[in-house]
Amino acid sequence: MEPNLSDYHDEQEQIPVFGGKHYIYIFGHNETLASNIMPGYDSCRKIYDVLENGNSADKMQLFMHAMWVSIPLVPKNYAFKNPLTIPNQDIKIKIRMANPYFRDIGELEQYAPNNNYPMYSFNTNNIVVEKDVVEVAKEKLELINVVPNPYYGYSEYEATQVDNYVRFTNLPQKCTLTIYQSNGTIIRRLEKDNENPYITWDLKNQSQIPISGGIYIIHINAPGIGEKVIKWFGVLRPTDLIGY
Repeated sequence: MEPNLSDYHDEQEQIPVFGGKHYIYIFGHNETLASNIMPGYDSCRKIYDVLENGNSADKMQLFMHAMWVSIPLVPKNYAFKNPLTIPNQDIKIKIRMANPYFRDIGELEQYAPNNNYPMYSFNTNNIVVEKDVVEVAKEKLELINVVPNPYYGYSEYEATQVDNYVRFTNLPQKCTLTIYQSNGTIIRRLEKDNENPYITWDLKNQSQIPISGGIYIIHINAPGIGEKVIKWFGVLRPTDLIGY
């Protein structure tokens, strides 16, 4: 149908509904069944009648016959920006698949796998997670962090009034964390050798005495990977024993 020029006062603003991304449903047919028949090609008359006049159960039965649902893509470098320039011709839609999806009711095999429905195989070899890739591990050292930072007397890791915890995150499986005061004194060394990507520090020194507030330097050494240094600032609250 030729476009009506009077319908397009501002042809630059005319955009197809939903950007032209209309769903396309491909239905199979089962004329060998005695009921609930989905015929072969009938110019979509049965589908139209069900959608127009059928109840919810009829529509549910209808969509059980849908074999593919797709959204068409226009050819590269082509866009429906101006209705006046859309070619006046039939639209051809191509849906490509390697194997047709159907169940042959007339030739069922008694012991066929998957109850005679099609079976497909695939693998994820090209996207499988790789382990022990040193170059990647070196890059990920930059993700190591301590949270919360700064620490103002409280963190989400604490469950009671006497808890004080921070967490070192994004750690490799094996590493050593050495915590220094700003004057260079070592106050705590934490060893990690497990699959957890974090380790928790209770804000105590090597003698299990709570640290004082201030700035601390944390050195992370991951054997075979590299090292990372981060700074942390904490303000500790006095112990609250009112609830005891």
